[in-house]
Amino acid sequence: MGSSGAAQNGSPLSGGYGGAKRMLWFMAQYANGVSKQKVSGSASRPSCRSRWSAAPASATRRQRLRRRHGIKRDEFLERFGAPMPPREFGEKVVSVLNDPKYADGFAFGLKGDSGITMLEGAAA
Repeated sequence: MGSSGAAQNGSPLSGGYGGAKRMLWFMAQYANGVSKQKVSGSASRPSCRSRWSAAPASATRRQRLRRRHGIKRDEFLERFGAPMPPREFGEKVVSVLNDPKYADGFAFGLKGDSGITMLEGAAA
């Protein structure tokens, strides 16, 4: 299940976007609970990609946030780390699903420069 950094940090200029992204975490927790009850062995784990889309709507949001913080474009983008190509993103998702060291995690941050970070432990 994919989400964004707004699930963890909110998104003050975009209304309910951050809450909607956090709701994906809740949905994954609910799905995990049903999976455990039914003993199907499947698990849902949300991943948050902390990188902006190239879509025009994202460009508008970036501009508003930059103005709000009073910083230049490059300075703003540096805060999100190195870009992550789609293949690398896919490899990180596969690692989260298959590598035993992530088995106790529930939500993960995926970044191009710092790799995989556990954001939240397994659902109780």
